[in-house]
This record gives sequence, structure tokens and C-alpha cells, in this order.
Amino acid sequence: MPHSARLWILLLTALLLAATPPFRPLAEIPLDSRPYSIRSWGVEDGLPETTVLSIAQTPDGYLWLGTPSGLVRFDGVQFFTFTPENSPGFLNRMVHEITMDNAGAIWFGTDAGLTRFHEGVFRTFTTRDGLRNEVVQVVAVDGEGAVWAGGDKGLDRIHQGAITHAPSSSGQTEVREIAVDRSGRLWAIFPGAPPEVFESGRMRPGIAQDVPGEFRGFFQDRDGAYWLGRLYHEELLRIEGNKTNSYKAGVHLPGAALSSEGIVEDAQGGLWLAYATMGLVRHENGQFTLLDRSRGLPSVRIRAIYIDREQNLWMGSVDGGLTRIRPQFFDNFTEREGLPRFMVRDIAPSKAGLWVLNERLYRYSDGRFNVVPVNLPQDGASLFAARDGTLYIGHFGHGISVISPRGELLRYIENKDDGDVFDLIEDTRGTIWAAGLRTLSLLTGDGVRTVLKGRFTSVAERVAGEIWAGTAEEGLARILGDGVTWFKAKEGLASPEIITIAIDEEKRLWVGTERGLSVFVENRFRTAGLAQGLPDSRINQIADDGLGNLWIGCNTGLYRYGKSDLLDVLTGKRKRVQPLVFGKEEGMLSLECPPGPQPLLHGGRLFFTTRKSIVSCDPSNVTKDLPPPPVVIQSVLVDGEPWFTAAAVRVGEALPVTIPPGATRVEFHFAGLSYSAPERVTYQYKLEGYEDQWVNAGRERFASYTRLPPGDYTFRVIAANNNGIWNDRGASIALVVQPRFWQTASARIGAGLLFLSALYLAYIRWVAGLRQRQEAQEAFARELINSQERERKRIAGELHDSLSQELQLIRNRAQTVLMFLKPPPEVAEQVKEISEGSSRAIAETRAISYALRPPELERFGLSRAIQVAVRQVGEATGMRCSAEVQNVDGLLAPEVEINFYRIIQEALNNIVKHAQATEVIVEVQRREAAIHASLYDNGRGFTLPTTGVVDADSSASLGISGMRERARLLGGSLELDTAPGKGVRVSVTVPITKP
Repeated sequence: MPHSARLWILLLTALLLAATPPFRPLAEIPLDSRPYSIRSWGVEDGLPETTVLSIAQTPDGYLWLGTPSGLVRFDGVQFFTFTPENSPGFLNRMVHEITMDNAGAIWFGTDAGLTRFHEGVFRTFTTRDGLRNEVVQVVAVDGEGAVWAGGDKGLDRIHQGAITHAPSSSGQTEVREIAVDRSGRLWAIFPGAPPEVFESGRMRPGIAQDVPGEFRGFFQDRDGAYWLGRLYHEELLRIEGNKTNSYKAGVHLPGAALSSEGIVEDAQGGLWLAYATMGLVRHENGQFTLLDRSRGLPSVRIRAIYIDREQNLWMGSVDGGLTRIRPQFFDNFTEREGLPRFMVRDIAPSKAGLWVLNERLYRYSDGRFNVVPVNLPQDGASLFAARDGTLYIGHFGHGISVISPRGELLRYIENKDDGDVFDLIEDTRGTIWAAGLRTLSLLTGDGVRTVLKGRFTSVAERVAGEIWAGTAEEGLARILGDGVTWFKAKEGLASPEIITIAIDEEKRLWVGTERGLSVFVENRFRTAGLAQGLPDSRINQIADDGLGNLWIGCNTGLYRYGKSDLLDVLTGKRKRVQPLVFGKEEGMLSLECPPGPQPLLHGGRLFFTTRKSIVSCDPSNVTKDLPPPPVVIQSVLVDGEPWFTAAAVRVGEALPVTIPPGATRVEFHFAGLSYSAPERVTYQYKLEGYEDQWVNAGRERFASYTRLPPGDYTFRVIAANNNGIWNDRGASIALVVQPRFWQTASARIGAGLLFLSALYLAYIRWVAGLRQRQEAQEAFARELINSQERERKRIAGELHDSLSQELQLIRNRAQTVLMFLKPPPEVAEQVKEISEGSSRAIAETRAISYALRPPELERFGLSRAIQVAVRQVGEATGMRCSAEVQNVDGLLAPEVEINFYRIIQEALNNIVKHAQATEVIVEVQRREAAIHASLYDNGRGFTLPTTGVVDADSSASLGISGMRERARLLGGSLELDTAPGKGVRVSVTVPITKP
């Protein structure tokens, strides 16, 4: 029969079944009365269409859906659809059944063959590869890792690269269903025959009993029993060994039209059966219950059923999209159970049951809240049940009603000093305390006694005799005996505006305020707020569940914290604490937990009030053993464009992603695959190589970085589910940010070389300029010295040729007058003075002229001039002066000779002036290409500074500096060697510069 015709027949059959009433009345099949949290996803949420034909979960944590519009990947928040248009190797978008092999590859049947998807690559096997079926409707993987594919033309087995055919032992070709039992064996259902099993390389009958018929929905439970649906016999069989139990439609079951993949087993051992037109049926302890549209299913035309790793039940249907079903954590009490439509004002437990206050008083019994027929004087604001069962109702306005355990008004106590009564307690002595709008008071035998005045909101007894009362604006009051102590923000309270107070099992005082949570420990208050992980700064309700947890109700929902974790944060041992979050997915009709009515623990259950209902839960039923969520990095975007996209980056992998030069923004998109509360998964991430600390991302599923420097990085992300269980290994991906050309090593080396070259050239130019300036300075200094010498020579010549001659004439004339004119004695005396004065002037003029320009230098040469200078010093001072001078005449240019002579002359002058010496030795020698002069005296010497420079304040320093400068200008050097009491040795070396 053509495949298209078969599809039309199946469609008409399904429509007829939907229109035909069941064989037995459904009233005999009880509805499942347990509350379930049911959530559906459709086209508006990202599904490509509302029909879901198959569901599977891969080891990496993703949920995969087979639809007529393609293969869909779901991470709990977002859907992504793989189609032939966006996935090469994927040939046909009609996806029937999905399974996965031991390597994590996904296999699914399509209308164009069998397709494998692994590590981002699709590969489709068709009839050209050896498959018998073009349309593959059923797939499975057995315990040996072999992949099975079935359709109208038979069953194929793919193992170790080989495709083989496995014909039915009954001769049938069409395969209706295949499944794998707990031992890994493959079972197949063929038309009109019991299921067959593959053993010893062939198919053979798998059921010993002779039970003919059309079968659908094969499954083996954890006890080893086989479950089979007999389609036309309208019964479900349970076969265990030689024992067969039959469950009939209309008696035990609503019908027998089980779809393929129609049975799964949950963690409690209950079986879920998917019906093609009736909904879901659950079997537990021999009892079947029905879950249909009346219990919240979006569709009863079921095509797939699956239980994930967190024990969530998933359902795919023809027209209802994808549905998640799990037991509802909270029970709700609303108008349906008899509560008033308006918000409950207070609740209180007693031996007689649970009491609720609104405009009227209600008591819970027989599954309903019933009105207590008592006439209250005014509207109630607060409710409390004493230990003896007596009820106390605080009213708006003023006053307190006392109600008997049977609901009778015993008396009304009026307190005109107070206003609204917001809270009531009974202390250990049996005294009733009332916190009101204007006073804190206690009830006495004859009325009410005011203890404190103020706007009180709450009251509690921590230990016997220690009463704590909270106010709306003034903080907390502690009443201990006759003493009252006030606590405000300066004593550590989060805020003086107190909303509620509670005492836990360890007698710790917890305080909910407008700005955070405070606890009284070690005789002081410690506080936590939003920065420490609280969901809201306004804490409205607080309850201890007796299991080590603190429950907090806020305007944003209900949260559970481990008390030890909270105390660690409050005492500074850790920075943040993560709560377990409860909301509408757990069954709450409203998230807002208002101030006023306080939660309570009654009969092992917690009761909270919300804006729309009273919610109740068993705190011990909170799931504790959920696995940590797998973490996947889904994509990397560079400047908004997908740069890396993967079906999954598996845990611990570090795939390299290369970012091109010049990229501005890099985004990482990731997901923690927890399907129990996917929107409450929290994340932390860091980019190694860029930051050292983890970034707390909260519930954000992406991280963004701008203008990353070039280099190698590793992005890591970890996640925690709603229970606070972290996957510390997380996922990672390697990142390489490529540099621009000018940021590369070669460019940097080139730039460095260029810079060094420029620096070197600049240095060369600087040195050249410095040398030029130095040479110019030296030339200027030489020219200055030479000009001085020329001027000295001119002045010496003038003195010799002019002034000296004039003085000689004056002396001669004076002597002539004395010799020939014979003047009077008084005149002769004057003339004689003129003659002698002229002689002295002539001698001084000659001395000055010699000092300015020694005539020996020009007449006899440098060597002779030095010898004369030394002799004259000896004659003038009486020192023993000796000179050993080699012939160095003609070795120096004239301008150099005079400067060399001046150095020796200045050295001799320093000896005469400062040395206090008795002996001077002068040596002048030619040494290779230089003339060396050494002058030694045996005088007092002096301490030579470490710098080698004589103290500038000494009179000798200028002479020595001048000698050094002359020697430098001549291209030579001058060395000084001295010590106190050791005399001085001056050594001068000048290079030979022949004229």
C-alpha cells in the first residue's frame, strides 16, 4: 500500500476514534486527583508547530523533539529547529522517532531515510546505502550499540558500519513498533502477531503465551514484567513469566489505543500510558487513574511520552505542542474549598483544626473551610489559638474577641487606648500579648494592661519571660522582667520598620524588615539584604520548617534557605546565599506573600497565605537529589554575527574560536540544562586570561566583552539549578583574539627595530651635534687662548718696544742732568729718584713682558724656556729646583707650545703659592706620539676628593682647572696625585702636533 494512502487511513481512523464514545462508560475510571503542575510550549514559544511526534534526551542534557517541521532542540527556554534548509546532510524535515547511541549521536527516522546527527554533522542513510525503507518510522539502539530502523518494508540493523536485514519470523514486513528491554534486547511488533525478539542473529517469537492480536505499546518495567496493549481487544496485558494479567477497557482503562512510545515508568514505579485520543493514564499499586483536559492537559491526542533525567514527564501531542507534567508541590485552598474570595487575614492551628480569619471565621474540616456561625463585633485583623484551644481575634478599630474551641463568642475585651490589633501570642505563663496600632498590651483577668506605647506590628516570645515586639518605625523592643531595651539600625537591625518576627527551633530571633532580614545572634543583630542573595528587601513572612530551613515570603514569591547558609552569610563567612525558589510552576496561584498573616507549621505541613489562596506543602518532599545541570556553550557572537554555533559544547571541552582582528564585541551564549525550573538556573562565568574572579551572572544566559586585547583566552561557565546544586565543572571554550597587523609580534619587532633605528639615528645626530658643539666650544676656547696669547705678545712687544724705551730715555736724561748740569742738592735728590724709579719701572716692565711672552720660547725653543722658568723659580724662592728636559723643540705647533708652557708655568706658580715645598723636580720627555711633563714637589700636599676635582673654594682649584682645560683643548690630559704630607705630582700629556 502506498505510504500516502496509509497516512490517510491512519488519519481517518484517528478521527473516527476521537468521535466514537468509549466501549465502557468513563465514569468507572477515576480521575487522577493528585495535583500536577502542567506547562505547555507552543508555536508562540518557538516551536515550529504544535505537533510533536517523539521526544528524547541526549547525554549532554538537551531535549530533542521530532516534528513534521524538523528536528527541534530545546534547552528549557529556547527552541532551535534543524531543517534541510539550515543543515547540510539533513534531507527531509518529517522527523518520526528519535533515539541516541552510546557515542551520544542522535538517530531519527524521516521520510527520506535514517539520519544521524553527531558533533554538528548530519548524515542520512537511504535505500542507496542499503536500507529497505525510504520512510523510516521507528528507530532504536540495542544493548550492543546496533541501530535499528523499521518501516513498511521491514527491519534493518546497522552495526559496525554494516546494514543487515532482520526479517520477521511470521513473514510480515511492516514494522509497527520497536523497543529495547532492560537487558538490551530488541523487540519488534509486526501486524497480527505477538512481539518478536532479536536473539542469535534472527527474530523469533518473544512471548510464550498464545495471545494473538494487534499489539501496541511494548514496555518492560523495573520488575521485569512486560506490558502490551492489545489494540482491538481493548485490553492491556501484564506478562511476568507464565503469569498474565489483563486490564480491560471501560473496567480498568479508558481505552486501548496506545500510541507508539506509549508507556514509561517514573521514579516511584508508576507507569504512564499514552493514549492516542484519551489522554494519560497512570498505573500504581493496581489502580489506574486518568489525566485529561479536565486536569489541565492541552491535548489528549498524544503521540509521545518521555521521562527526563530530573524525572519530569514530557508529552508530545498532535495539537498541544510540548507539555511538561510533574507533581505539584503546593496544594491551594481557594473558593473551591470554601474560602472567601478576598485575601485571608490570618490563619491559626489548634487541636480542633485549622482556623482562618477574613470578614468571618472559618474552620477546615472534611476537605473544606466552613463558616463558623459566630457574630464578631468588628472585622478581624489577627487570629491566635491558645494552648487550651481558645481563639483570640484582634479587631480593626480596637478590641479583642475570645472564642471557645467550639466557635462560640465567650467575651469581647475592649481597649480604647489601642487601635487595630495586628498580632497576638501566648507566653509560657499563659498570658496573652497583643501588638496594636498604638500599644503593646497584655490581657489580664479584668481587662487589658498597656505595657508600651507605639505602633506595634508583631510580638513573639524567644525564651521564657523574654518578649520581643516590633514596631512600624521605632525598631524592636525587648521586654525582660521590668526592663525594656530598644534596638534600631545602629544596633545592627536592617531597618527600624519591622514587618514580622519569628523564633526558630534553636530560639534564634529572625526579623523581617522593610530593608532586609536580621537575626539576633551572640547578643547582637546581623543583617542580610539583596547583595547577600535575598530576593527582595521587604521580608513579609518567615517560617522554620523544622528541617534546618528558613522559608521567606516576599512580594516576589516564596523562598527557602538553609539556615546554616544564611547564618554563614550573616556572620560574614560567605558572601552570598542562593535560595530554592517557589512560584507558579510549583502550584502557587499568586507569587505575592503579603505582610500580616504569618506562615505556620501544622501537622508536618507548612501553610502560607498569598493574594489569591492559602498554599500548603510538605517541606520534607522538596526534591534533594536532583543532578547538577549540564552546561553547554551554544554560540559565540562577534559584533552581533554568529561566529561559532554548536549543537553542544560538551562538558569540559575547550573548542578553539578565532576572533578576527578589529572585532569590537564578543558574546558567549550558554545554557544550564535543568528542565524542572529552567528560568531559575543561575550562572557564574569568567574569561581566563582577562579576569581572575568569577562573575555572578544571576539568571542571564550570556556574557559580553568589548575590545578584548589580542591573546589567548578560555571562557568558562558554571551553573546551578533551582535547588542550588552547582555543576562546578561547567563548560569551557578556548578563544584566540587575533591582533591587527600592527599588534602582531613581527609588526612589534619591526616597529621596535624601526624605533631603535630612529633612536640610534637620533643618538648619532645628537652625538654629532654634541661633538660639533664641543668642537666649536673647544675651537672657541683655543681661539680665545690664542687671542689671549696674541694679545699678550702684542702687549709684551709694546712694553718692550715703547714703554721700556720711554722709561730708558727718562732714566738717561735724569743721569745726564746729574752728571753734567750739577743741580742743587734738593733738585739732584729729586732727579736721582726719577732715575732710580725709571730703572725700577724698566725692570718691572721687562718682568711683565717676560711673563706675558717668555723670550726664550721664541729665541731658544720650548725645552730651553722650561729650563729657564724652573731656574727662575729656584732663584726667586730659594727652593731646590731641578729640570730634566729632553729636546722637544719643534714637536708642537707654536700655538700648542705656548699652551703647554703655560701649563708648566701655572703648575710652578701653584707650588710657589701653596705647596710650602723645599724641592721641585720637573721632567719633560717624549713618549711615542706624545710629550709628557711631570712636576713634583715635596710640599704639604692635600686630600684629593673622590671625584678627582679639587674643592672649588680653594685658591688652587682655579689654577688646576685652568691647566686641565688647557690640556683637554690640546687633546691631552692632566693627572693629579697627592696626599696630605706627601707633596703633589702633576702629570701632563699632550699629543705631538708638528707644524
